[in-house]
Amino acid sequence: MSTHIIIGIADPTAGTRRNVGALAVSALACGATFRAQGRVLVCGGLLEATPVCFAKTQVPAHETGSAVAELLAATGATPRELVLIYGDQDIPFGQMRVNER
Repeated sequence: MSTHIIIGIADPTAGTRRNVGALAVSALACGATFRAQGRVLVCGGLLEATPVCFAKTQVPAHETGSAVAELLAATGATPRELVLIYGDQDIPFGQMRVNER
């Protein structure tokens, strides 16, 4: 069975808008307790009856890629099983964009 990961990108050195990804993941995890795994916080949960790993980065923005890569390696997940949630300064506040790559 594959591991689906929903990860919220946060920057502990930045303001709230840059942390919107971690805030969204916390809301999706419905109050679950996160634990440290490498440079991210993780917890297991269900999303519409599908087991998922909720995660939140705990590194400055320029280290996000390597922190996510470490989590993928630790869980055995592939990039296709990954959903990134993050704040984008180029999108007007309150709007969202969905890309599949």
